[in-house]
This record gives sequence, C-alpha cells and structure tokens, in this order.
Amino acid sequence: MERKIMPIQDMIYEIRGLKVMMDRDLAGLYEVELKVMNRAVKRNIKRFPDDFMFQLTDKEWAVFICGAKMAPQMKTAQFCGHIL
Repeated sequence: MERKIMPIQDMIYEIRGLKVMMDRDLAGLYEVELKVMNRAVKRNIKRFPDDFMFQLTDKEWAVFICGAKMAPQMKTAQFCGHIL
C-alpha cells in the first residue's frame, strides 16, 4: 500500500485547547507500527510527563472524525484515539 506524505503541521490538531498529535501519526513519523509504539510508551510511562498522553472520549472521537482532514481513512481504521 502506498503511503501519502503529509506535512507535520497537518498532523497537529487542537483538542481540549491543546495542540496534539494522534498516536497513529506519530508512529508513522517514526516508521513503527502503532501497537509497537503504544506498547513502548506504556512500558516506559514513568519517563513521560503526566499530561503526555490522554485518550479521547467517544464524543471527542466522533467530533474529531467529522472534522479531520483524514476522516475517510480514520473511520475504518483500527485506532484507539490516543493523543500524544
């Protein structure tokens, strides 16, 4: 599957008044699988500040999908909605 190159600024969203990146975008930048990156973060969680990561509520996720530039791809993606 061919991957589109997306400028980093297009991967930054404002949620809860914070500028954030989705875990899947960050994993893509590092060229690792999403589950591998999330596992590494959880395994090393004490190395990160308390506010490093949060998970979207169902309502936030629905609003995000409706307004995101990549909404068509994300609606069908397996994605847990972690914000980094």
